Amino acid sequence: MNRTVLAALAAIIVASAMTAPASAQTVSGGVTLTGAIAARCGTVDTGSTSVSGSINLGELSASTGELNPVLVNSTTNSPAGAAVFRLGCSGSAFRVTLSASRLDNIGFPPVDPPGSSVVDYTVEAKIALATGGFALVDYTTAAATPAPTVQTVNSFVANLTDNFDIRVFGFHPDNGDAALMVAGSYSGDITFLVAPLP
Repeated sequence: MNRTVLAALAAIIVASAMTAPASAQTVSGGVTLTGAIAARCGTVDTGSTSVSGSINLGELSASTGELNPVLVNSTTNSPAGAAVFRLGCSGSAFRVTLSASRLDNIGFPPVDPPGSSVVDYTVEAKIALATGGFALVDYTTAAATPAPTVQTVNSFVANLTDNFDIRVFGFHPDNGDAALMVAGSYSGDITFLVAPLP
């Protein structure tokens, strides 16, 4: 009988061992996220890398025939006109290159005093900065075309609607402020490049 009990007990132990649940196991791991932001500048609203605008100065001459004193006396704080943009750069430093052509009478050659068909002026890029204040980049036209103004700005651009202004002021006829302006349509071009720095 002992053998029968022992055999039954052994069978129960073996059966229990075979049906016992396995120990719980866990797996740990991790996932790495990666990405990159390229150094770039562009328009915030459209994402474009090209913008354009215009500044219409209206009637350039006074009733005396000279250049309008409003244009002559315009300053950085009271410009004669402006074009406003919203730009953004992905870095904390960028470079601005600015240049312009003289405002001249389209299709009319320069004339001798007392007349004038060419006007020089200053163009200024005024950039609102995230650190507060503004960066100012100036270029003044002349008969001997100056090299473009190149300036590095060490700040993020402010996240404002109108953070990049192109302003014009300080207009002067090539033959002096007393020169008589030649009638016609006048035009000049302003170009700027905003490039990110690594």
